[in-house]
Amino acid sequence: MSAFSSSSCSSDSQHPSSLPPLLPMDHPEFISTHRGPIDESNWLIPQRVLMSAYPGDLKPQVAQQKIETLIQSGINCFVCLQTENELKRFHPYRPLIEKFQVTSEKVLNHDESYGMIQQELSCSSSTNPTRSNLGANSNPTNSSTSSSNTSIIEYLHFPIQDAMIASDTQVMKFVQQDLIPRIVSNHHCKILIHCWGGHGRTGTIASILLSHLYQLNAEESLQRVAKCHKCRARPRGRAPTTEVQFQQVRRLCVGSKELQNQEIDDMA
Repeated sequence: MSAFSSSSCSSDSQHPSSLPPLLPMDHPEFISTHRGPIDESNWLIPQRVLMSAYPGDLKPQVAQQKIETLIQSGINCFVCLQTENELKRFHPYRPLIEKFQVTSEKVLNHDESYGMIQQELSCSSSTNPTRSNLGANSNPTNSSTSSSNTSIIEYLHFPIQDAMIASDTQVMKFVQQDLIPRIVSNHHCKILIHCWGGHGRTGTIASILLSHLYQLNAEESLQRVAKCHKCRARPRGRAPTTEVQFQQVRRLCVGSKELQNQEIDDMA
């Protein structure tokens, strides 16, 4: 499949049947439906895709509470858009997830054991990510088990410089090969997408993802992402944030001339 395939849906359907219909933006319950489980988060697709700031905190107790709230809300795939150098300034949240899984098995899965797998989009630089096989970088002691009852938490890493963008080709591959298949094929999958504040980089990927899931043009997708973003308990700023990010969204959303031209080039 071309990295620039404009549609993951059939032409006679607005969205895959596995996805809920989009709530009208003037619906009286729009804000409450799209408010996220933690203050710095909002649902892009209610109960399926969450936009969020970094899911941690300088205070260990606050960080642990955030993670517990997210896991209890059903989040089972964490997508990090921050670079490795940037992450060095943050307390990692994966150990908090593992701790909560170990100590709260009864809450999470009726006393069943929990496995962990990790998928990383490893890269030689922050602008050249490559895809690896599922579980290739996982810790053997925390790999997924063969039991069908085992709950799996995934970690995807697609690094983007703060306030910037990855290449169009990389973004489309990530959206179409890593995000959309999980969302469409597994209705149990609940994805959290985060950068630092959950505004710019998160808003960029969210806008493009939403466009290709629901066949929205750039302005429709940007408008909805902005509306969802304002549903946070502590809304601030805009999503996306920089002009280069807005430009990429307009290039890569369904119906853009740039996307159509690239598809023609790929077919030539």
